[in-house]
Amino acid sequence: MRCLGRVARVIFGLLLVAVVVSTNTKLLLRIRWEDVVQDDFLVGEPARIHDSNVHHRGRASETADLQEGGAPNKDTLVIGRRYSAKACHLSPPWGMPSEWTVQNSCVGKDIPSPFTTARHLTCDDDKPSDILRSNGVTVALLHFANPSMLLRQLQTFASYPMEVQKQLTILVVDDGSPPGLRSVDYISAGMYESHFRLRIAQITTDKAWNIGGARNLAFHIADTSSVFLLDLDMVVPLETMHSLLTWEVRNSSHSIAHRFNRRKPNGKTGKHPAVALLDTAAYWESGGCDEDFCGRYGFTDVHFWKRWKASERKVLRDRMKHFINEVDQIPCDETYIINPATLQNCTDTLKTLKLPSKNREPNRKLLQKKSVDGCWSNRFLRFQWVLQL
Repeated sequence: MRCLGRVARVIFGLLLVAVVVSTNTKLLLRIRWEDVVQDDFLVGEPARIHDSNVHHRGRASETADLQEGGAPNKDTLVIGRRYSAKACHLSPPWGMPSEWTVQNSCVGKDIPSPFTTARHLTCDDDKPSDILRSNGVTVALLHFANPSMLLRQLQTFASYPMEVQKQLTILVVDDGSPPGLRSVDYISAGMYESHFRLRIAQITTDKAWNIGGARNLAFHIADTSSVFLLDLDMVVPLETMHSLLTWEVRNSSHSIAHRFNRRKPNGKTGKHPAVALLDTAAYWESGGCDEDFCGRYGFTDVHFWKRWKASERKVLRDRMKHFINEVDQIPCDETYIINPATLQNCTDTLKTLKLPSKNREPNRKLLQKKSVDGCWSNRFLRFQWVLQL
């Protein structure tokens, strides 16, 4: 009997060891997956930089983050790694900005402690509420190496009646265009006799397929209560612009996103998956764009609308009677680039441009994973940028 008791105890001990090993292995695998998905978080976070001349958000290496303030910041590192594995439990995903500054650069505060929800990247000085949320609509144009199309868009906006232009802020977010094809190489303040406000933000980090990051930056910079997210190859007829300026994006019970009917050059029409008018606050309440999808192609629109529609307080309205016109894109077009030397420089630079892969499979798998575990990232603006106009 004693022998049997010893054997039973040995077997029980082995089973206990096996359970512990199995649990630790699962935990390790989970952590390693988080390391893969959240690689930017472990490699580098937005740098805490003050600069009175430049409004930007930079990235620093993990070593620099440890040495901030002259000494290792162990609490930040430990909290950061733990937080990375539990980001999916935060609600809401991001709060609205409460503090801003115009002259000084912002300080990244997107690494909350385990006891707080994620916060907006905030700055040191208060910005007056009447400036923070001014009247009208911000038209967010994402630009990459297509100056002729950008100039065409600005000419279209300048053709609107004065009373329409005065309600528009045109915000160009240049998503890492190389020198010679950047927005500021072709646009300067006062080049048009216009009544709209023009702003340009330049992303200086070379990051492939950073569409979600560029959209996040647009909504971060926007100082109006609504944003019209517009693709560069979509021209907005005056009647459509007239209508959208009257649409409600938030009422007492719901936030409303409006999408548009796209008319292609061949005459075919259909709902556009990305162009939309949204409430600025509701964009962040729904989670913004998950920047884990950046760096690889595809599923930016899919994952954003999936999260938007998950909320009972978010409404998606497809305005099929209101058209936007898709146009053929010619990046270096003499119709819009008048100067021969500038046109030649545009053409020469374009020839050196190498576009990244459009393999959608990695992001398809990432969407499947996030749809199951609900672990959406709330770490935004993982790149350097500067407000140039």
